[in-house]
Amino acid sequence: MEDVDFADPVEVWLAAMGDPSPLVALLIAGGALPRRTRHALAAWLSGAFGQARAPGARTGDHVLAPEEIRRDTAAANYLRIAARAEERGYEIDGDSLARQVARKWRVPLATLRGDIARARTEGMPDILDTEARAFRAWQGGRRAVVPFAPR
Repeated sequence: MEDVDFADPVEVWLAAMGDPSPLVALLIAGGALPRRTRHALAAWLSGAFGQARAPGARTGDHVLAPEEIRRDTAAANYLRIAARAEERGYEIDGDSLARQVARKWRVPLATLRGDIARARTEGMPDILDTEARAFRAWQGGRRAVVPFAPR
């Protein structure tokens, strides 16, 4: 996965705050939107940016970093593939799958295993809630990021 897929979607955040020009520039520039930009746009349009924190969501002043969102995505990818294989009656080598997912998402294997275990007990974070939390952290001045600038 490209690092840009996990960069903070500041263009969407600025649009949510009333300045759509960076998001418009990104959309006009063409090309595929980064993964987090798509997720943040969905969160904003669904109203998640203005909603209270979801029940059971992580609390406190913890600020989600792009690397943490990459780790959550890798764990979700592992669990989705494992569930799909189980539903279809396939036996898979979980350790081999974990190594492949860790390599694909550039996450240390031990970290991925810990994230998978956490996700199995606590459940995966909702992506809209995750992006809303990142937006609120940025809005509160706890994140400094630069918007897209067309070349």
